[in-house]
Amino acid sequence: MTEKQKKRLVIRWFWMSIMLFLINVVILPFIEKMPITTEKVLMGIPISILGGLALAYFLKLYENRF
Repeated sequence: MTEKQKKRLVIRWFWMSIMLFLINVVILPFIEKMPITTEKVLMGIPISILGGLALAYFLKLYENRF
């Protein structure tokens, strides 16, 4: 993996993590009319980090197919 590919993977992971965090902690509770609690925020951080990493990795694998 070249430096450019590593950089792109990290950038994708960062944005995917932010997107998942917003969906899990802000958007879904708003739709369900539930309050945003500290517990939800703290639970959303590791889920978002791991989910963003998985999505970025699968995007990389998908790109390499073509």
